[in-house]
Amino acid sequence: MDSRKLANLLRTGSTLIVNAIHEYHPPVAHLAREIESRLATYVNVNLYASWHSTPGFATHWDDHDVFAIQMIGQKEWHLFGQTRYSPAARDNQPNVEQPAQPVWVGNLTAGDVLYIPRGWWHDARVDQANAGLGSLHLTLNTRAVTGTWILRWLESQLLDHEVFRRNAPLAADEKVRADYFGELAALIRGALLDGFGERFERDVRNAWTESTRTALSTYIEPWKSPNWDSFVLSLKGGRQASLDVRAESESFLLRANGMVREFDVHCLDLVRALAERESVSVAQLKSAYGDRFPADFIDGFIKQLVKDDAVFAREIIA
Repeated sequence: MDSRKLANLLRTGSTLIVNAIHEYHPPVAHLAREIESRLATYVNVNLYASWHSTPGFATHWDDHDVFAIQMIGQKEWHLFGQTRYSPAARDNQPNVEQPAQPVWVGNLTAGDVLYIPRGWWHDARVDQANAGLGSLHLTLNTRAVTGTWILRWLESQLLDHEVFRRNAPLAADEKVRADYFGELAALIRGALLDGFGERFERDVRNAWTESTRTALSTYIEPWKSPNWDSFVLSLKGGRQASLDVRAESESFLLRANGMVREFDVHCLDLVRALAERESVSVAQLKSAYGDRFPADFIDGFIKQLVKDDAVFAREIIA
């Protein structure tokens, strides 16, 4: 990169945009992970730096919620409201008529956060009075879960029924078509009963997968480290994890990080210790459950979870 050319572009009104800054900057990555794990959604963070009043984007709307976080300097924002409620990126009607007047105008200063709902027209620029002083802000964008997700989820639920996999009898006589579509309608109505909203939410949370990146400094086989007992363990997707323990069963299910795993019921307390805590060290597990499990069993159990990408092990360096 030619830093001199970049500086000249910024002096003449260009905006520096760094997409997916969370993939490069650890503190921003931590913020994104915290929000993702609590909301069971996916987050993208972009960075915008500008020094003059030329806007980086024309007035527009986004198909996702936006949180603007002012980091340095000030920026003036204009919110115009919405002309189509909850528009989608792939919509059946265009959303191109911008409102004439803003409904809110305000300056964000360092530390301020502005929430912009999906579909709200908006723009931002450095106020002329602050030209040359510099402004840096982040936009944190969350993936929207909409009714189309429910339809796709419903499809996955109904594929167990042969009628949903059968060719539609479009060329058959009227009675065959009526029977077919009547059977489809009955199955759909049945699937929408019995707390389908709770089942959908549970499945969305269980399907959420935590974004994890392996640095070169990360132990690929951490159990071979001489400091293995001091390693801290975290269950991937732990905040959305659930345990399915059936009475009088010899096994139980762990749903976490988009996977379903089955364990022997004797390991329930070990798995529960991982699922119910933010983190726990190998030494703590051995101390808490050493009277029930030999140390080499606990080592082997954790080793398998790490190899299965269910648990992240990291070394804490004092």
